[in-house]
Amino acid sequence: MRKIFLFLLLLIITFSVPFFHVSADPIDNGNPLDNGGSLTLQNPLGPKNNTIADILKTILDWITIEIGPPLAVLMIVIGGFQMVFASGDPERFRRGRQTIVYTVIGYGIIFLAWGLVSLIQNILKS
Repeated sequence: MRKIFLFLLLLIITFSVPFFHVSADPIDNGNPLDNGGSLTLQNPLGPKNNTIADILKTILDWITIEIGPPLAVLMIVIGGFQMVFASGDPERFRRGRQTIVYTVIGYGIIFLAWGLVSLIQNILKS
């Protein structure tokens, strides 16, 4: 279970690191950073993500909508298989039940975080 958590954390960190695109407008085929050129840095997260609250909301929406449900269903199925294939072993059955319970608790924490960010964002807007 710890390996899965570490893998998911690494996956989230990997995809949340912005990759900047720098475009330059060279003039006279010289160095674009000289006085005659211009340098623009585009927002990799899109035009609507200008504040930290917007970025957090976008990341949590992505986790809650895109990643969370399939991962939760997968973990519940894995927990169900652990319970079905326990072969009468109470320890293996307990592990399957814990997998399901921890999945539900984890997904609940994700929803609470999403609600907390929405609440803070609404408070800061007013």
